Amino acid sequence: MRFLRTTLFKIILALCLLSSASSEPLVVAHRGGRNIGPENRLSTITKAIELGVDAIEVDIHQSRDGHLIVAHDLTLDRCFGVAGQINLMTVDELRALGAPTLQEVAQLVDGRCRLVIEIKHPKDGTRHVGIEQNLAEFLSSQSLVESSLVISFYADSIRAFHALAPKVDTGFLFSTFPNNLAAIKEELGVSYLGPRHSIFTKSVIEEAHQLGLKVNPWTVNGLDELRRFVRLDCDAITT
Repeated sequence: MRFLRTTLFKIILALCLLSSASSEPLVVAHRGGRNIGPENRLSTITKAIELGVDAIEVDIHQSRDGHLIVAHDLTLDRCFGVAGQINLMTVDELRALGAPTLQEVAQLVDGRCRLVIEIKHPKDGTRHVGIEQNLAEFLSSQSLVESSLVISFYADSIRAFHALAPKVDTGFLFSTFPNNLAAIKEELGVSYLGPRHSIFTKSVIEEAHQLGLKVNPWTVNGLDELRRFVRLDCDAITT
């Protein structure tokens, strides 16, 4: 049943694109494709790639020993059913529970689509110290500079990462619109804007495009919404 729903979604997306005068937006699999399997898992990412997505979006935290771990939440209870906190555990402990590393994800993707990486931090106001440097070095060592997009809700993280890796595309995520999109571009060095889909308007995408920014709304799961965003000439759609 889930496969049929996913296939139908892809067919309708294709029909929307064929009926649109706009260029095709990139199809980005949210959390690796969370509606076709457990989020941010290698098995789910494999299914998303097989469906032909243009990009895989994953979330990263940092383990106690400095490894980049693919998981949306800092704690393990929701996705793994056990107590624990990623920044207090080693990579070996986390892998034993099924949490993949970013290196494993990159090896699995292996150039078959683009990799979109969201930098996360603990919600208590602390930070994963050095995660931006760690990520910049990883992308360079894996020859992923040109095929990756690094995004975050944390402006300080995007600013710091862009300073370390100016050749990597970056994007700023937000749920309420900034007052000045031009200032966001200048201060953070981003090439993408990632607004919550419910606050997205035609005027915003027009302003963004005039500034040379690409727009990627999230998370678009309804078919009516999908049709609307395709017609609005989005550059990518996270779904």
